[in-house]
Amino acid sequence: MYERIYQVNSREEALLGLESLKRNWEKIYPELVESWRRDFSTLTTFLDYPEQISSSIYTINILERANRQIKRRTKIVDVFSYVKAIEKILYLTS
Repeated sequence: MYERIYQVNSREEALLGLESLKRNWEKIYPELVESWRRDFSTLTTFLDYPEQISSSIYTINILERANRQIKRRTKIVDVFSYVKAIEKILYLTS
């Protein structure tokens, strides 16, 4: 259903991933997609480094652990009444 890019090796691949994100999620999460589009150059800074280094930069365990915590905290809530509620939970888990 959704395209997934697990390893990004170039800005072109990252742009394809951004377009996929936009196609699949912009109607549901317009602020998120706009944020990724606006900060694209910052989010893809790791691509400026050689492949041996860049692969370890974007797969660090700290980010993976943070994502697990966010999923765990938001899974218990069926419906969020507004965006600030999600931001509050994310703030409290970090």
